[in-house]
Amino acid sequence: MLESQTLALHHQAQIDRQKTLIYSKFQTISLHNQVSGLRKFHSGVYIDQKIFFTPKCADHIGILDLEGYKFSTININNYICGEYKFCASIVVNNQIYFIPNFANFIGVLDLSTRIFSINNLSDKVRGENKYGGAVCVKHNIYFSPSCAEDIGVFDTRSNSFTTVSLAGHSCGRIKFSEPIHVENKIYFTPYGGNVIGVLDLKYNKFSTISLGNRVSGKGKFNGAVLVNRKLYFTPRNVDVIGVLDIDTHVFSTIGLLGIVSGDYKFSEAVAIKKRLFFIPYKSGVIVVYDIENNRFDQFTPGGEINGYMNFDGCIKVGKELYFAPCKANCVGVLTLY
Repeated sequence: MLESQTLALHHQAQIDRQKTLIYSKFQTISLHNQVSGLRKFHSGVYIDQKIFFTPKCADHIGILDLEGYKFSTININNYICGEYKFCASIVVNNQIYFIPNFANFIGVLDLSTRIFSINNLSDKVRGENKYGGAVCVKHNIYFSPSCAEDIGVFDTRSNSFTTVSLAGHSCGRIKFSEPIHVENKIYFTPYGGNVIGVLDLKYNKFSTISLGNRVSGKGKFNGAVLVNRKLYFTPRNVDVIGVLDIDTHVFSTIGLLGIVSGDYKFSEAVAIKKRLFFIPYKSGVIVVYDIENNRFDQFTPGGEINGYMNFDGCIKVGKELYFAPCKANCVGVLTLY
């Protein structure tokens, strides 16, 4: 009797696991030598059946037309060259705003004309590794400070740039990566510092939430996703997933021991039906965390996705995940069934 019950439970566990596992197809779309080099793009934005890839070290904006899977580019070499140009892109009113990392300006692509222009910031913020990401709230774009001293705020109506001071808060040198907007607050993901940044939009007031002694080191997390009123922070160099309850502001962690290790693991995470898909940067595998069942799976669809630093970030469109080419000479496409 006990043996039959055990077998039945084992069989049910296998069924549950099959429900959790991801059935998929992975394919690639060639860049046809239109862009070369390492660290080409970082993530991107989707609009009107096209994906626009954010130029990291590439001298072009990459464009993938989803109707026919045709890849093309817009050359921006007349405006900027060199590495680590932009860290993110935001769509507002039929324009894409490219957020400066090493660049000294905000890049702007008019989607109607495909004309690229700039908003110069050289008299307002200087230095390398300025920002680590951005989020748009209404008509304002908020820049997450990496080595910049303050939060940048760009008003897309007036094309004016202002800042919100971090004075009085110890946030580290390379402070934050991607931010996330939840209700009337923006949460800034801790990267080099030991705090989560919080900007209250109602009062335009900045505060911090300490990580305590749960996480240490540089390059902690790379963005966050919201599920059931909890923020889940994507592990970069640390061996835990960070979790923040946005109602209590209690920070906790989920260990990755035995799941994945090493630095620069993931570039970001995508939430799909209460499962978190951690997108590989150097890990070589997609890690899936089932929040409801507190269970991990390693997901290896094969192909270039298993490579080292081949892709940097992804864009979800329907049941497809499109991987931005970093070292790879192709766009990766993962279809989930």
